[in-house]
Amino acid sequence: MRTIIHNPQMSLLLSPEQTVAMQRPDESGDAGPMPDPDTTSRSPARTIALTDGVAAIAMTLLVLPLIDLVPEASKLGFGSMFVDNVGPFFAFALSFFVIYQFWTTHDRLYSAFPNHNARGVTGLHGIWLLSIAFLPFPTALLGRTDNGGAVPLYLGTLLVISLSGALIALGVMRRYEIESGQASQIVTAIQMRSTWLTTAVFALCFAVSWWLADAALYGLLLLIPARLLIRRAPARTS
Repeated sequence: MRTIIHNPQMSLLLSPEQTVAMQRPDESGDAGPMPDPDTTSRSPARTIALTDGVAAIAMTLLVLPLIDLVPEASKLGFGSMFVDNVGPFFAFALSFFVIYQFWTTHDRLYSAFPNHNARGVTGLHGIWLLSIAFLPFPTALLGRTDNGGAVPLYLGTLLVISLSGALIALGVMRRYEIESGQASQIVTAIQMRSTWLTTAVFALCFAVSWWLADAALYGLLLLIPARLLIRRAPARTS
């Protein structure tokens, strides 16, 4: 039975017939369909808004180690300060680019599936967001030349972000296929192969970083030719 809250100001704007109709319960005794709070709380719009906010904050926090260099720049000049602190600037630029790439990949996925319900990949989204929010910390460590353990921590964080992102994409596609009853033609085989190849490169660099930290960082350059090869390779047709 529907619960009616009387509002004297509203009743002044309604005719007697409308007032009676509002106060009369449904003949069936049912108030009508209610929104599913589980579906509403996991709507794509909320997921996208949270993702945008976390990525923007993480990208902003990357600059904090550079702000600490302002007193040194005032004393030595920007040129001398930059030469003495190439590491922090390199780490900032690298992580900013990495977060931007992860965010654009996520944005393209949800642009392709605008009506997708995020149910089933909520936990993966939590891992993805946690890793993005954590990335400024290993980035700050990476800029310090006296911290040898920073490279495995940094590459390990990138690996978690890439792997969780790949699983999110796979889960979104599978959910779409279940709900629509047809295979997805929006996310192509090339895009999925590129996503998994990126994850594989991060995994390789993470493994190498325990023995050769510098070589592992340079190994990230493998992403450039690998993606070019993937884009030029013909997609398999079923």
